[in-house]
Amino acid sequence: MESNSKTNNNKSNVSRLCGLRKKSSVNSTEKQDLITQLADDYLESLANRKLFSGSILIAQNNQILLIKGYGCAEYICQEKNTSQTIFRTGSVTKPFTAIIILKLYERKQLNLDNKLSIYCPDYPHGNQITIKHLLSNTSGIEDYTDLEVFENKCHESLTIDQVIEMFKDEPLQFKPGSKYRYSNSNYILLGLIIEKVTGKSYELNLQEFILQPCQMKDTGYECDCNPALQSDNNNKRADGYVCSTDSNGFESCRFINMSTARSAGGIYSTVEDLYRLDRYLYGETILNKRTKNMMFKPVREHYALGWEIYRLKHRRIKQQHTGEIFGFTSCLARFPNDNACIILLSNVEDISLHDIIEQLTDILFQQNKN
Repeated sequence: MESNSKTNNNKSNVSRLCGLRKKSSVNSTEKQDLITQLADDYLESLANRKLFSGSILIAQNNQILLIKGYGCAEYICQEKNTSQTIFRTGSVTKPFTAIIILKLYERKQLNLDNKLSIYCPDYPHGNQITIKHLLSNTSGIEDYTDLEVFENKCHESLTIDQVIEMFKDEPLQFKPGSKYRYSNSNYILLGLIIEKVTGKSYELNLQEFILQPCQMKDTGYECDCNPALQSDNNNKRADGYVCSTDSNGFESCRFINMSTARSAGGIYSTVEDLYRLDRYLYGETILNKRTKNMMFKPVREHYALGWEIYRLKHRRIKQQHTGEIFGFTSCLARFPNDNACIILLSNVEDISLHDIIEQLTDILFQQNKN
């Protein structure tokens, strides 16, 4: 664990990097301290019972309330998790992919009503499926991670075309645009579209449109990696685990070749870097206001364009995406009307993520369930 002094130093460092200011209100400080203590006690309790391992960042009104690691990044050598530990994010990759697509839309390099057949001419029903259908998970395309072929090939190094071959001949689940059904396949296809439109790799587009403008130096793409774009951060990487069935602890997770995750789940990051993304989404460095409004508007059910949108108690809005990939679980939750966020990255794949986020949300907004 990080000491209190280390935690406070991390708060100051990230605050300086993000241009944040400290508040002077005594009452506000007492409230912040209470939130910090309650959240820390809750997560310590989970970590002590082997129900959580990872890093957390909670912030509100430009103040970081809690930034800390729990458990270990590597359990054999007992290397502790910190706020700078790097985790695979799984489907928290999807907001990144959506932002890149929408940036190309802003630049008039594509239209959201463009058909998939423009970019993948031989894709079955490609003339019925639009980019917006892919972004909003309303295409009807089968999720390739639910198929037996994925279980058989997830350890192999595959090209993007080979990943698409896993699902392209599966029948549509419904008429495109008529329903919502979450499918990783949609975001694999969006990655292909990004590369075809720009003539550049997904990784280069990620760097140009998001990582460099947001100064996200510990975030990257773990597939088809360009060595020139990789930072020397392997010593900060967390190993992935699952809860052991034989003991009260963790055991190493299954292997996955990240070439099978790609633009649906291939990004790694830290809680500090994801907080930088949260901050920049309040401005127009990444996307203009009109495009952001479109990105955060639900299309079918709760899903917008790369984000889940929920209306909570007291008219509170939550914009989030969760992720799970072998050995890792993640959540980036934003509360824009409250200028608040909760960022959780875990190196255990089967934690009770939704319960943890709900409890932390209640703590952040001082909501008593009794």
